[in-house]
Amino acid sequence: MIGVSYIDYYIPKEQLSIDQIVNRIQENSLPRSFKSKTEYISFINNFLNVKNIYVENYLSNGEMIGEMLKNAIKDGTINPNEIKLIIYAQEPGYNPKENVAQYIQHKFNLNNSSIVNISGNHCANVQVALDIACSIYCKNKNMNRILIVSSTLKKDEPIDNRIIGSFGILGDAAGIVYLSDRGKRFILEDNVILNNGFFFKANEDDENYLLISKFIQKSLSQLVSRNKLKNDKIEHIVLPNANILMIEQCLYAMGISKNKIFRENISRFGHLDCIDFIVNMKSLFDQIQKDKLNIIAFSNGLAGSFVSSFLSTCEF
Repeated sequence: MIGVSYIDYYIPKEQLSIDQIVNRIQENSLPRSFKSKTEYISFINNFLNVKNIYVENYLSNGEMIGEMLKNAIKDGTINPNEIKLIIYAQEPGYNPKENVAQYIQHKFNLNNSSIVNISGNHCANVQVALDIACSIYCKNKNMNRILIVSSTLKKDEPIDNRIIGSFGILGDAAGIVYLSDRGKRFILEDNVILNNGFFFKANEDDENYLLISKFIQKSLSQLVSRNKLKNDKIEHIVLPNANILMIEQCLYAMGISKNKIFRENISRFGHLDCIDFIVNMKSLFDQIQKDKLNIIAFSNGLAGSFVSSFLSTCEF
C-alpha cells in the first residue's frame, strides 16, 4: 500500500494586516452580508481570530514549491530519479502560460516522471489529488513514488481576489506531499467525493446555505457510516483554516464532538486554499506521540466539490 511518507509547506515571511487588505479593496467586493469595511474587518479579526495573512512578493508558484523540494532532495528524503508521477493540484493561475508541474520536473531533474494537473475542486484539490494518486498506485504498483505539489499565489492579481466572502481571506503558500510504499506516516483509508453541478457559477455571496449543509453532511455521513467511525473512534478532525461554522453544525448533528477539530492554524496562517490540508496535517503529525490514530479531513470547493477523507497513522 502507498502512503504519505513526507509532507511540508512553505509560508512567506512578509505579512499584511487584515486592515491593510480590506481598506485597499473596492467597496463592492465586500460580502453582501457586511455593511461596511469596518464590520468585515471586525468579523475576520474577532470571529475568525485572524489579524494578518502571509504574502509572497518575490517568488513564483514553482519557486515556492522549489524551496521545500530542494531541501527534501538535499537531505535524501526524496530521490529525483524515483519519482514516477507529479500531480499539481490547484486552479489555473493568473498567468495561463505558467506550467508549474513542468517547471518542477525540469528544475529538479525528475526525468522519470509523468505529469497530471488537477483543478476544479478549489479548496479540496489536494484531497482529490491524494485520492487519485492512491487509485493510480492500486492499478499500477510501479507508480510507487508520487509527488503532489500545490501553491496559491495572488501577488499578480487584484487584491480583491483575496476575499472569499465570509469564509476567509486568502494568504499565499505552497505545499508538497510525497507518497511512497515505504516509510509511510499515514495512509488514505477511504474518500468520499461528491460534486453538485448546481454550483458551477456560484460565488461566495450566493445564499445556498441549506444546500451546502446538505452536501457537507451527506459527504461526511457516507464516510463515517461505511467505515463505522463513531465519535470515540475519531481522534482528530482536519478542516479548512477558515469559517467552519457550517461544518461544525453538521458534525454536531452527526454526534461528533467539535473538540476533536484541529484549530491551531486558523489564527496562525489564515486560509491558504487547498494547502490548508497540507499545513494542518504537517502540524498535526509533528505533535502526534501515539501510533494508529483515526483522522477525518473535510474540504469543500466553491464550485461544488465536497470531499471527506478517512486517514490513519502508521507505526513510526
